[in-house]
Amino acid sequence: MLVIEFVIVVFLVLYVVFVWRFTWGWIKTPVFQATNEHLLNISIVVVYRNEADKIKHLLHSLKNLQYPVSQFEIIFVDDHSTDNTTALISEFIVEHNMFSVQMLQLDSKSGKKYGIESAIEHAKYEFIVCTDADCMVPQGWLKEFVGYYQQTHCRIISAPVALCSSETLLGNMQQMEFGTLIAIGAGAIAQRQPIMCNGANLFFEKKTYFDVLSEMRKTYHLLSGDDIFLLQACKKYYGAESIGFVKSSKSIVKTYPVETIQSFFSQRSRWGQKTKYYTDRFTQFIALCVAMVSLGIVALLVLAACSTIQWFVPLFVWGVKLVADFPIIVLWASFIKRKRMLIYYPITAMAYPFYIVFVIVQILFKTNEWKSRSIKNKNATFVK
Repeated sequence: MLVIEFVIVVFLVLYVVFVWRFTWGWIKTPVFQATNEHLLNISIVVVYRNEADKIKHLLHSLKNLQYPVSQFEIIFVDDHSTDNTTALISEFIVEHNMFSVQMLQLDSKSGKKYGIESAIEHAKYEFIVCTDADCMVPQGWLKEFVGYYQQTHCRIISAPVALCSSETLLGNMQQMEFGTLIAIGAGAIAQRQPIMCNGANLFFEKKTYFDVLSEMRKTYHLLSGDDIFLLQACKKYYGAESIGFVKSSKSIVKTYPVETIQSFFSQRSRWGQKTKYYTDRFTQFIALCVAMVSLGIVALLVLAACSTIQWFVPLFVWGVKLVADFPIIVLWASFIKRKRMLIYYPITAMAYPFYIVFVIVQILFKTNEWKSRSIKNKNATFVK
């Protein structure tokens, strides 16, 4: 029994070290303020499937971008939608014909990765910005990316994504967990140890994308990960210094929390599926530490319930994790000006180990689908 406890404590120590290191990375990342000398031409890429209930919000935010319409285009890629999303986009194009818009359709192939590749092949400009159809972008979005690129010349630039405000417990718990991942990812980038980014708010060079495309295509059979696998490929070929993060409230893209527990676990298990295929050893190790700490807490609680060990052991491990996680959550809540969500931290922190264990079980035993529909290509299934 002492061996199990020792292993769990080792992973706990490593977990605390990494979390605090990435927290310090977030702290030392300065808030960015764009001072653009000249603007770049940009292609905005949006791959969608059945987003009729959300696409109007994205279109409205794109319409309000504070950027010369002559210097950006929007490329929409329809990944086999069966609702009226395409019709809504077509109406937008007719009503706002001052914008340069391309609409593409995936035929025999399916999946966000194929959609992004198709869009970039058709892109007129050398700089790409990706977002999702269920998002809303800020007015100064493109200027922040351009200003940061001109200062750093990073090949990939990540930026914040925040969930819209919610009055439900599930929604607030998602805001906290999701935001922590964004802040940790930013802190890791600042420490030159990039481990994650979010494809809903991502800037990169077209040349860089094609330079690593052969590496990216190795992951096209996976459920998700167009963003993280691009980051890992760029890190591998160009080094960690080629990746940056725009810490600016003017660059925050907003998206929606899922509405049901079933949707939440389905989404998280899709995200988790890709961890088995990470090629970056450091990212693999971080994922292992997170999994082992959560598994360890649950295992120790079971042992305590069976009177095999004292209750203070799992409670101590759990308490250390809570203390380690709290600073980055406070910093994120302050950054997005939603400190009220911190009242949900105790509930979220207590539920987190069980949720991680449940997701691990789903990853091992469940086949996932995107929006209750999967499209098979040869021997693989591609989903968002």
